[in-house]
Amino acid sequence: MSSLLPYWVPLEGAGVHVRPLEVDDAPLLERVARQRDTYGFTVVPNGPDEAAEYVARLLDEASEGVCAPYVVVVGGDVAGATRLMSPRWFSDRPAPDVVEIGGTWLAEAHQGTGLNRRVKGVLLRHCFEGIGVGRVEFKTDARNERSRRALTRLGAREEGVLRQAHPSLVRGEEGQARDSVMFSILPEEWARLAPHLR
Repeated sequence: MSSLLPYWVPLEGAGVHVRPLEVDDAPLLERVARQRDTYGFTVVPNGPDEAAEYVARLLDEASEGVCAPYVVVVGGDVAGATRLMSPRWFSDRPAPDVVEIGGTWLAEAHQGTGLNRRVKGVLLRHCFEGIGVGRVEFKTDARNERSRRALTRLGAREEGVLRQAHPSLVRGEEGQARDSVMFSILPEEWARLAPHLR
């Protein structure tokens, strides 16, 4: 099996609901995205057309099994988006050997509140305890100091910089390469981190 589809399920924990993205979420995400003053280093839809394209693209990737896109819900309201992505298999196990958590963005009101950490905790628990992956990785634009600090506080290990290895996601830099900083968490590390992220 080489698909994330079997693992694309609703998740809950720490006062947050992380549910699979749906077509009808486009206007909700567009409204949440309007609450952000800056878009920074992550793709955040700007306007109704972009939101519809964003959701359609992620749902296409989900149907191909290469992505499991979620919306983040707090107190019944959509607060942002995140996803599992880039699964890799190199053994004969059914679960992916490696999964990336990425594409996370939240409404301005939820930034700096600890919600990102809680969302990551829910996704990590799903990856390690629900799916049984061998490695969860994160990559961020090397210029994104805020994201790098958040991943370090989360307990992820910084592994190094991949120079000019990925396309920039910054508006106005389309077609340009960026340096990416890689982080990871392994199952034995999750056992130590889990009590602090529940």
